[in-house]
Amino acid sequence: MGYRQTTGKLGIILDHSRLASRIAINLPEVAELAEQHKFRMPDLAVLRKSIKESKDPVFIEATDVSSILRKKPVKCHVFDAQGYSLKN
Repeated sequence: MGYRQTTGKLGIILDHSRLASRIAINLPEVAELAEQHKFRMPDLAVLRKSIKESKDPVFIEATDVSSILRKKPVKCHVFDAQGYSLKN
């Protein structure tokens, strides 16, 4: 099962990408969701630095994305979704 299907079933929609081959997340939104669920996250500055080393899924770039969720550009970290699936 792919990223979009799994997160959709969980009721969590954070992927701003219009392309099925990409995952685009906005880190402040992720941090807000984590806070709502009392989940402790690393500092965003540390996370932004280390996320660029991601191999699964492969990090592509941090850029403005034409968001499918907000219908306007959103600053996102973009990953390659090809062959990526959430693991149990």
